[in-house]
Amino acid sequence: MERASLLLSLSPELIFQIVDHSPSTVLTLALTCSSLYRLCQPVLKQHRDAYKKYRVTSDLSPETVLHLFIVGPTAKIERWHVRELEIWGSRESWEDWRSWAPKLPGRYGLAKEAPSRSALSAQELQRYSPKGTEWWRFSEEEVSNVQRTLESGNDGYLKMLLSASCPRLHSIRFAKRLGDAWSSLMWITKAIVRSEHCGGIWPPGFHSLQNVAVDVSIGLSPDQDDDEIHGAGLATLLHLPHIKNLYYCKPSPNREDEEDEDFEFYKLYRLPTGTSSVESIFLDCPDNLPEEFYDALASAPKGLDTFAIRATCSYEHILNDVDSLVSALADKNPQLKRLIVYNGMGLGSEYEGVFSCPPSDFKCFEAIKHLSIGADDFENEGSCHAHGQDPDIVDDEWFHNIERSETLDFLLSQVIESGAYKDLKVIYVENVEGWACWSGRPTRKQLAFQKTTAAGRKAGVHICTLMNRGDGGYWKNFPAKPDRFDLKTGPCRGKRPADWRLNLDTGKWGPDCMGCGEFCFKNYSEINVFSFSTFITKTTLTPEQARMRIRKTRKKAIASKCLVDPSEHIVFAVTLRLVALLEPAAVFVQT
Repeated sequence: MERASLLLSLSPELIFQIVDHSPSTVLTLALTCSSLYRLCQPVLKQHRDAYKKYRVTSDLSPETVLHLFIVGPTAKIERWHVRELEIWGSRESWEDWRSWAPKLPGRYGLAKEAPSRSALSAQELQRYSPKGTEWWRFSEEEVSNVQRTLESGNDGYLKMLLSASCPRLHSIRFAKRLGDAWSSLMWITKAIVRSEHCGGIWPPGFHSLQNVAVDVSIGLSPDQDDDEIHGAGLATLLHLPHIKNLYYCKPSPNREDEEDEDFEFYKLYRLPTGTSSVESIFLDCPDNLPEEFYDALASAPKGLDTFAIRATCSYEHILNDVDSLVSALADKNPQLKRLIVYNGMGLGSEYEGVFSCPPSDFKCFEAIKHLSIGADDFENEGSCHAHGQDPDIVDDEWFHNIERSETLDFLLSQVIESGAYKDLKVIYVENVEGWACWSGRPTRKQLAFQKTTAAGRKAGVHICTLMNRGDGGYWKNFPAKPDRFDLKTGPCRGKRPADWRLNLDTGKWGPDCMGCGEFCFKNYSEINVFSFSTFITKTTLTPEQARMRIRKTRKKAIASKCLVDPSEHIVFAVTLRLVALLEPAAVFVQT
């Protein structure tokens, strides 16, 4: 109280200057005494308003960035409250200084309205041009380049300055806009290189930044979405001093640079070596990046926790170096806990499938909890041994008459019954049943994975297959591809439909299965469909009535199998090749 009395002895002007000096201390100062609290009321209101309006901000309006750079205490408070920044696109000329008008899902562009301005004032140019010199050393030529950029109406430099100036910024999301110039991302990566290599200092926004998502999906179909982004941007973002989570969609090589005789990988891709603070990397649809890139990427983090990789689809092969990536991760990041693959068949070579890795590669992971693996190879090998046949003398006709899932069912049930995995909670198996339809074989005559389901029910392990999807909620522990519902300033407002669920085959959100049977039962003959549902169809039932009865029966069956204590949140995934080498708590198998 005595200290507060001394402070109150100062003139009101000095008190207000003290209050405005540091936004982080204003509340503590206001709570010192009732007199100071009354004096601080206008400033506290400014803080409340700024938090409400700018906590999640964006470039939807072209004037937002300029407003946050206005000189004065109000703009300083507003920048202090910016936590998340969403960038919807690049404005390349003054004609583009209009609002973005996203109508998701689908393509979007600028609103049909007059540009908000046609130039920056001389005073604004004098304010923004030298702004970056507070943190980075610019040559005269670079200062001139900044000046020309600002005069042309390109707003990339301004957005970079905003992201660097917000002291509590923790997340940046770049929305996917087809044909975008990515000028903001390019300026940010240039600034990061300056801070890292050229004697600059880390600006407050870059120092606080923890989460970056580049090219967030807006709901385009795969055939519409053909844009790519240079992988060098991903490499540069890993240098941010406190980066934790990085999502990057469609990183690709610069083919012109790499075809140059003087091309040097480490000059183009500036990846750190064992120093990046990143904990989670989600690599979405990488496209023909050089093998050195994956080796360097695996070596970049100092404490990687999660690595997820996803192909656009399961039939379009985009990466043949998965094996080397896994080996590099095992060597450089043995503490890795989650190695997740989505659309796994699209990541393997056309002839070898996905993840054809020797067991020794996975044995190096000391703390693995989730691990996706292709079941294709070991199932082909195991189909012979499971039936006591010599692989060299198996008749082709005999081999092709085996049900696709029969060997896999045998091996999975043996894994569970062995008791080797004390903490095993859930096994996920992709749509093996559907393989028969795709390969032209007859539909199945019996339900798949009956042995595994019975063993799982006895041991308290959830078995998730095409026909049985209840997993006790463990699907929530898998990393998801960000989509339009993660963009909080767009028309979806960051609110995903309550009935949507993560698809563990594709890594994408979508409507949850409602048990209608439209897709699943195509893989089974009619008599076995109704056998599964514990009743026999009658001619008096319409198809819709039959589906409704199946749905109700199926829900009861799933509910009766939820044997895992929901308080236990350990979920692992591991290849079945490695049952004697790892100690997982759940299995995720991709075919």
